Amino acid sequence: MSARTRRDQLVRRGVAGGLAGAIACATLCVPGTAAAGGLRAATPQRTGPDRCIIDTVGVTPTGDHLWRSYDGTRVPTAWPPRTSMRDVFPDGAARLLSRTSVDQVDEQSFETYGWVVLGDVLHHFVYADTDDAVLEPGDPRLTRIGGGWSTMREMEVAEYAHRDVTTPRTTLYGLKADGSLHRWVRSGTTWRGHESFAGFASVKSMTLISMTATYDTFLMNTRGGALYTVRIPIASPMSPVVTVVRTGTWQGLETLIADVCGGNGTVLVGVDHDTGLAYLYAVGHAIGTSTVIRGLGRLPGTFPDKVSAPGVPSPRSDVEPPPFGE
Repeated sequence: MSARTRRDQLVRRGVAGGLAGAIACATLCVPGTAAAGGLRAATPQRTGPDRCIIDTVGVTPTGDHLWRSYDGTRVPTAWPPRTSMRDVFPDGAARLLSRTSVDQVDEQSFETYGWVVLGDVLHHFVYADTDDAVLEPGDPRLTRIGGGWSTMREMEVAEYAHRDVTTPRTTLYGLKADGSLHRWVRSGTTWRGHESFAGFASVKSMTLISMTATYDTFLMNTRGGALYTVRIPIASPMSPVVTVVRTGTWQGLETLIADVCGGNGTVLVGVDHDTGLAYLYAVGHAIGTSTVIRGLGRLPGTFPDKVSAPGVPSPRSDVEPPPFGE
């Protein structure tokens, strides 16, 4: 994926606005242009069409990164899937993938980074974007975090950072096969403060919908079909607050992928791996069973990626604020 394509993609993301009728967006936005000042030049405007865009990053069986983009209008719009980088990971090695971020290094250069579980080991990865989707020598740069991750069913990293954030933090979450939810906080180059909380054995998938100064929130669906928000205050001891959103019909989705939409809503992709089909939803600000959820329909084509995550601008780029879906 070329630098120009990355720029266009992030400018489009940076000006995404509200979704009419489902998500309250105090500021509607229109596409902007990236000037010499970089991505921050793409500032929201107060007029224009409703836009609500989500990017997903999948890892193919051969270790490629495959990006898909969807516009959450009433009739979902999909851009053609595109391979952003080939042979990022060894064939079949990737098990879990975090939110994957694109960071602008300089006027023409971009890097992609995130966290990935390869076999039993959690790594941080970063690579330089190239025009021909071929890795630069030495890429990807992998930093080993630790082993023991083969027992984890879900993994996510909440990177809370933005120009308006006075105390940035990076928090790692892992959902173990026994139903215990684990948390670590990064301090420099190390991870500390390990805590866990039991009771999540029925969860099929989880996706991050909020990051604030005092808590993170996940949207989780269960094997029984329920949909919950799980708010996790950053204070110790770890004490999740579970709130029911829907009591049934969500059991068919093995993967949930969420991103910010408007000021306080969520655009959600749900994937049924049994059929390879994916569906798009507009989710209003989460307030329990009163949460507005509108099904926008089945997405075009198939969604074969077993390992996937949101593709987002780097929190350090200030393209969009942290998600605030609950």
